[in-house]
Amino acid sequence: MQPNQLTSGFRPGTLDEMRLNRNLIGPFLLGLLLLPGAAQAGKRHTVWAYPPGAGPKGSVEGEVWITGEKASKDSPTETHYKVEVENGLTDDVSLDLYIAVLSQTPEQGLKFDGFQASVRANLLPDRMRGAFDLTGYFEVKRDVEWSNPWEFEAILIAGKSYGRFGWSVNLVAESELSSSAFQTATTEWKGIATAGYELTRSLWAGAEFIAANDKGTSEVSLGPTVSIGLTPRTWIAIGSQFGLNSNADNLKVRAIFGVFF
Repeated sequence: MQPNQLTSGFRPGTLDEMRLNRNLIGPFLLGLLLLPGAAQAGKRHTVWAYPPGAGPKGSVEGEVWITGEKASKDSPTETHYKVEVENGLTDDVSLDLYIAVLSQTPEQGLKFDGFQASVRANLLPDRMRGAFDLTGYFEVKRDVEWSNPWEFEAILIAGKSYGRFGWSVNLVAESELSSSAFQTATTEWKGIATAGYELTRSLWAGAEFIAANDKGTSEVSLGPTVSIGLTPRTWIAIGSQFGLNSNADNLKVRAIFGVFF
């Protein structure tokens, strides 16, 4: 399935870093244009953490992901694109298919990266969801370079909304589907914590905090996220992450546009 140390030289507002947003201008302007007609807050509020929940049966949702990453102030921007279709198999189980997984760099241009599919399942019966919701997520990934091993991502997702306030926590493990699974050189462990507030019926604002151990390297980042309900069937969420230590990417920006069919 995801910012630089805060020193006197860290300037997240520089023109060079803000160029990262060029791929997100279109979706953002679309959200502003459609906002007056919005009827409810966006289905998904966060962009780095998954919200709890699966199903319901028969539901179909499409999502388009655009993620820009800048490892350091002087490095080029790497952009990733995903097109996902989520299907409610039952009221408690969903199957998610990524029909396009692409990346783009100045050196290689736009290229197809691989295949992904995931399953989500609610882990608690209805009578036990009063305090929080708990969902399990499992994803398999296949690189277009067939010599590379299959990979997986497993996530335990917890969260709940209390009126207008909501929170979520993701505990993530990513590794190879091979004999090297869970070894330091092939595994990323990650925790994501989010909290936010529904300011209006169509606008949610919050923050997401990420702490990761990526193959033995510690990375920490933090940033704001905004979710906008565009229409009763469409929404957009936009968030950024600023690195809080020298190992994390200097800046990441992600936009997710969703539509219910």
